[in-house]
Amino acid sequence: MNKKLKTPADQPVRDRLVSEFDKNVLVEAGAGSGKTYSLAMRMAAGIEAGHYTVGHMAAVTFTRKAAAELRGRFQPALEERLRAKPSAAGRQCLETALSGIERLFAGTIHAFCAHLLRERPVDARIAPGFVELDDVENARQRQRAWRDYVSAARARGFAPMLDLLDAGIKPKDFDEAFAAVCEHEDVTFDMGSGDPPDLDAVLKEVERFWKALGKLKPDEFAEDTKCKVQLKYDEFNTRLGAVRRNRRMAQLGGLLAWWNKTPLTRKWWGKAAGLEKENAEKAYALVLAFQAEGVDPFMEQWRAYIHHLAMAVLIEARDAFARDRRRLNVVNYVDLLRVTCTMLRTRGDVRRALQQKYRWLFVDEFQDTDPIQAEIFLMLAADETGVAQGSCPARSGTSRRSPGASAPGSPKAIGTAVAQIG
Repeated sequence: MNKKLKTPADQPVRDRLVSEFDKNVLVEAGAGSGKTYSLAMRMAAGIEAGHYTVGHMAAVTFTRKAAAELRGRFQPALEERLRAKPSAAGRQCLETALSGIERLFAGTIHAFCAHLLRERPVDARIAPGFVELDDVENARQRQRAWRDYVSAARARGFAPMLDLLDAGIKPKDFDEAFAAVCEHEDVTFDMGSGDPPDLDAVLKEVERFWKALGKLKPDEFAEDTKCKVQLKYDEFNTRLGAVRRNRRMAQLGGLLAWWNKTPLTRKWWGKAAGLEKENAEKAYALVLAFQAEGVDPFMEQWRAYIHHLAMAVLIEARDAFARDRRRLNVVNYVDLLRVTCTMLRTRGDVRRALQQKYRWLFVDEFQDTDPIQAEIFLMLAADETGVAQGSCPARSGTSRRSPGASAPGSPKAIGTAVAQIG
C-alpha cells in the first residue's frame, strides 16, 4: 500500500517562493533540500504570472555542471506549468518563454561577466574578440610570465630582486606566492617595512654572544652529545667567519635564521662534560638571552625586510603579467571579474542600461560569492534614485528592491544558499 507523502514542515515557505515576486528572496537550507528545484520553479512561476520575461533574466551558478542542471530543470518546469492548464495570459507567457528559452542566460559568474564584456567591450576598455583562458592555460602562462620576469629583473639589475637573491631566496620559492597575488589582483597588499637590520649593531651582538659562549664550552664535546648547540657549534663558527670577511647582511640573516630556536641541553655543559653545574646554567641562560635579545628582534625585522622585497618583486611581476595578457588580448577569470566590476562602478550609463536589461538575477550558491562578485550583483540590482552622479550605488548602500528572506529546511542544516535579486 502506498503511503501518503508527508507535507514538508516548511511548505508555506516553499509556496511563497512561487507566489511572491515583488521582493528579493534568500533561501538557506542544507544539501538535498531542493534549492535548485525551487529556484527553477520560482523562475517558471514568475513567467506564468507575467512578472518575469525570459530575455531579462540571468541565472548565475558557480560551476558549468550546475548551470546545465538549472537550465535542464527550467524547461521542464515551464512545460509542467503549461500542462497544468494555466489562464490564457499565463499560457501565452509560458509559450513565449519556451519559444525563446535560448535568450535566458544561465552560466557561471565568469561566463556572465564575459557575456557583459562582449556586449560592451568599448565601455569596458577591452579589445573586442578577447580570448578567455581556462585555469590550466592561465597557470601555464602565469608560470612562463614569472620565469620571463625573473630573467628580465636580473638583467636590468632590479634592486629588490638582487637583494632577495643575495639573501639566498630562490625564485622558485615564490611560485605559490606569485599565483596568490595574481589570483587577488584587486587586493592592495601590505608591502611591509623596507628597512634592513643594522649590520654593524647585529654583528656586534653576535660576536659578544659567541665570545661568551666560547668561554663556557668544554675543551672537547662528547662524541655522543645530543645538545643542538654543540652539534651546530663548528658550523656556526665557520659561517660567522664568512660574515666577518664579507660583511653581507644576507649571510648574517642566513646564519641567524639557521640558528634560530636552537636549544641548549644543560647536562652536556655540566657533569657530562666534566664541568660544574653552574657552568651549564650560565651557558643555558646565555643562549636564552641571545635568543630573546638578539635573534628574535633581528628575525622580526629581517622577515619584514624580506617581505618588503618579495612584495615589491611580486607586484611588479603581477603587473607585467597583466600587461602581457592585454597585449595578447586574453583574459583570465580574475580579469573577467575585475574589468566587469570596474565598468559597472565607473560607468553609470552602462550600469543603468544593464540594470534594465537584466532585471531579475537568480544566483545559486550565493554564500560562495566573494566581495567583488557580490558587488557586481548588487550594482546590477541597485536603485540609483538619489545616488550622486559617478558614485557607486552598491557602495552607497542603496538597493533597488526591498530585501526579503525565506528559509526552508532546518536552520541547523544551513550550508548552501540560493538568492534571487529581482
